[in-house]
Amino acid sequence: MTTLTIDPAALGNRALTLTIGPMPDAAAEPVRVALTECLAFVPRWVREFEVYFADRQHSEWAETKLQSRYRRAEMFLNEAWLKLSPRKRRQVVLHELAHVWLMPFHGATHDAFDAMLNQQPETVSKTCYEVFEAGMETTAEDLAHLFDEMIESGSVAPVSIDLRTGARTTPETSSKRKRGSRA
Repeated sequence: MTTLTIDPAALGNRALTLTIGPMPDAAAEPVRVALTECLAFVPRWVREFEVYFADRQHSEWAETKLQSRYRRAEMFLNEAWLKLSPRKRRQVVLHELAHVWLMPFHGATHDAFDAMLNQQPETVSKTCYEVFEAGMETTAEDLAHLFDEMIESGSVAPVSIDLRTGARTTPETSSKRKRGSRA
């Protein structure tokens, strides 16, 4: 497991600790590429961002767990994620980060639903929550596509961070991919 304190200058002068958990050798480079491209989209409220490789999950490619009280987000990627194209892997990571962006809203709204519908029949509560969840999923997907297009168009550059040390790199020392080589 690798834990890095990211150079605050690389992320707009904010603190972030990145932990990359143990993973198969085949996952190391795809994870490094996806994180380099997407790290700038970790919300400012997150102070600890952890990425792990999981054998099995409930989700198709990735899953995110949040502990907003501790300002921590954990992302779990799986074997199916590795089989995706580089761009689709990036989109999946961005989708999970969109969930992180929405989590404070999600938690507050979930608590409000529970309080408001506590006296209602279970079916009403379940239906309202399912509609809410569908809206959150659609919003996360829309944000992920927006973020992806920002990266693809070059309006947001990959974060220049050495993921071995957490230090900011300069354009001359970073190993950025050329814009034309995306899959």
